[in-house]
Amino acid sequence: MKHILYFLLFVTIILSCNKQVEEKIGTITYLDCENIVYDSLNQIITIPFYGGNGGNYAAQTLNSTGITGLTATLKSGSFSNSKTLDDLTATLQGNDDVNGFLTFKLSGTPSSKKGIAYFDLSIGGQNCSFSIPIGSNNNNQGGGTDTNNNPIISSLDCESVNVLGTLKKGQSIINSYFTINYSGGNGKYYSAQSYGSKGVSGLEIYLQSGTLTNGSGSLTYTITGTPSSSGTAQFDISFAGKSCTVIINVENIIQTPTTGYGPNITDIDGNTYKTVYIGTQQWMAENLKVTKYNDGTAIPNVTDNTQWSNLTTGARCYYNNDAANNAKYGKLYNWYAVSPTTNNNKNVCPAGWHVPTDAEWTVLIDYLGGENVAGGKMKEVGTTNWISPNTNATNVSLFTGLPGGFRYSFGSFYFIGLSGNWWSSTENIAGDAWTRYLDGNNGLANSFNNLKRNGLSVRCLRD
Repeated sequence: MKHILYFLLFVTIILSCNKQVEEKIGTITYLDCENIVYDSLNQIITIPFYGGNGGNYAAQTLNSTGITGLTATLKSGSFSNSKTLDDLTATLQGNDDVNGFLTFKLSGTPSSKKGIAYFDLSIGGQNCSFSIPIGSNNNNQGGGTDTNNNPIISSLDCESVNVLGTLKKGQSIINSYFTINYSGGNGKYYSAQSYGSKGVSGLEIYLQSGTLTNGSGSLTYTITGTPSSSGTAQFDISFAGKSCTVIINVENIIQTPTTGYGPNITDIDGNTYKTVYIGTQQWMAENLKVTKYNDGTAIPNVTDNTQWSNLTTGARCYYNNDAANNAKYGKLYNWYAVSPTTNNNKNVCPAGWHVPTDAEWTVLIDYLGGENVAGGKMKEVGTTNWISPNTNATNVSLFTGLPGGFRYSFGSFYFIGLSGNWWSSTENIAGDAWTRYLDGNNGLANSFNNLKRNGLSVRCLRD
């Protein structure tokens, strides 16, 4: 019996050790003690960090120096996955947003009613020191006020907030912010602050530290996170003695640039694509080149004409089976590869993107003035890639449509340099699906019915 107990104890120790080995140690690339947020009413200290690796950190308690008697306690948790070193550099140059926050609970009795309490913090491989003003040096403390040092305003206008950027259910917020106007500013310094959302969860707003304008001015809050749902997100803001509530309607605010390049995206093979905003949509500005669905499953490269003509499953190829055409025109795919109903719900597009429906193509075409004129606005200008005359080509939309030609259902290739053809995910009848077609001899953007066994180009649309 003893031997069995020793064996079970040994197994338990081994499993425990393996679990500890597998546990990811949390690291960060920057700890911002200069922009802490101190909520004296609730005795909460919030410290921004950047470059989290998603690993865990242990609980810790910091003891104050200077004014002693205070402790700042942090519960155990994990650093949110965030940005690369290049992204961090952009952040520190003011071109990006904070990645996450550490929240300490302050407790204890200060040894003096007025002064500064200092704390030294070491976490995630980074070190910094921060301080808390006690008494009359801090407008949020109960020990008195000093209007010569504290930021003061007479009003805060949350009803006239202007939100810029796209807030959409399930999408990470990119370059989104809002401003709040105030009046009666006294020109004093104010600390950074952050607030989480109510109603629609998953959002956070962050105000960098700064200095009030004398008189009227504005505060800019950056929005980060991923909305958990559509609906109303609420932020209860308190600033310089004034409070108000900001209401944001998630999914109803879509103020992306009318036309302009967006951030590049990368597929599972590592191919990078330009993207472009057109109206309320964001499109890839290049043809798809991927060899795998975004779950890693390979899309067969079928070169044999007879095999191609008999397919009812997903396949791809190069135009004329020549890999040299890939860099410029991308690959050609049959409809079975691009439709979730025929590829076991797989997606040829990068995560967060999809093959557009016919209705989504119509949104694009209508925004550009309709089928009679949209084609010219979508075609690459000139005759470097289009065979002359490339009529009415202006590319004002930045879509940069190229004449990648197509592969017919029996396997032969046609019309490279003369036409561009792109799938929608919308079926027409059993053997056909809807596509969009650009022609070098006119400025039309036609809707066209294509055999599902044909090979066409693909452009992806952001979810």
